[in-house]
Amino acid sequence: MNELYEFGNFVLNPQERLLLCAGKPVALTPKVFELILILVQREGHLVEKEELLRTVWPDVAVEEGNLAVMVSHLRKALGDDRGTHAFIETVSRHGYRFVAPVTRRSELRSPASVDQSGSVDQAPEIDRLTQVFPQGALGHSRWRRSVMYALVFLSVCAGTLAWRGFREKQ
Repeated sequence: MNELYEFGNFVLNPQERLLLCAGKPVALTPKVFELILILVQREGHLVEKEELLRTVWPDVAVEEGNLAVMVSHLRKALGDDRGTHAFIETVSRHGYRFVAPVTRRSELRSPASVDQSGSVDQAPEIDRLTQVFPQGALGHSRWRRSVMYALVFLSVCAGTLAWRGFREKQ
């Protein structure tokens, strides 16, 4: 069983360490993901700053300012408006509270069935994430970024060589 948390247009999947908004992945750092998971699991209840610092940064001494920055990143990822705080409420000098209603849903993963030909047929509801993330899709963005950086680097090198050649001719 995989427990999912739904709030607003979001689905939080702890097992896959994934936050979806309207079916699309939301980029979160590991620490911000830990933060939202704790807050959502404790929906409606105050989570003290000290507890968040101990849980999100278990073996590191971190200042409260780091926590405030992470909460700010999380609010931005959720599209939380500065004035309304539809998702995360700040309890001054104490901590934070996740205020949006959360629906907990258990996703049953049915075992794969074997048809008469011996091939494995997986039910479509087994893993909805494969629809969102086709195999290898996550690696493509990293690959494109690497190619872009390589092209920028080569352009800078070519420009530098051309500039040196121009300066030597004068």
